Amino acid sequence: GRRVRATALRLPEAAGPRAQPSGTLRVLIVGDSSAAGVGAAHQQEALAGRLTEALARLTGQSVGWQLVARSGHRSEQALAALDSTELEPADVLVTALGVNDVVDQVPPARP
Repeated sequence: GRRVRATALRLPEAAGPRAQPSGTLRVLIVGDSSAAGVGAAHQQEALAGRLTEALARLTGQSVGWQLVARSGHRSEQALAALDSTELEPADVLVTALGVNDVVDQVPPARP
């Protein structure tokens, strides 16, 4: 896993705003590179844009969103990012996490 990570092509995160706060339905997206839009040119083409566009179409509501995501984040880092971010109220939470925990062989938390 570490060798693959060290030699893998690193693509930038999608450009564009990380929030569009106005909307009757509010979505918070938390995650790693898949949530951050790696591989997409702009956030409108990434998870946040595609998801909120589909939700607006399906519900008939305006959809606001906030994105807290960074390429390479493990679950622990995503939680820390949430703690240090001023969060808008949300009706829906979407998480896209776990790949980096597996690649970095992070052991599961014990209660």
